Amino acid sequence: FQLGVVPVRAQTAAQLEKRLATNPDNIKARVKLAELRMQEERFKDAVDLLNAYTDQLTPAGFRALAFAYSSLNDYANEV
Repeated sequence: FQLGVVPVRAQTAAQLEKRLATNPDNIKARVKLAELRMQEERFKDAVDLLNAYTDQLTPAGFRALAFAYSSLNDYANEV
């Protein structure tokens, strides 16, 4: 998965999950974990990570969410 974003490799999923466990509103960690999940083709997990936070997402987060919905063929929610 590449959406014009630098690949997320510096932090593992476990590290990001730990950060989210202590601070669920950490948008940066949430988007990075969603990007990792998309690299693993776990698009539903990416949607679950991002969808409830649309009021706080960065443009990169919105692109990731749209890509995840598109990959699930859920075009109604893609935009």
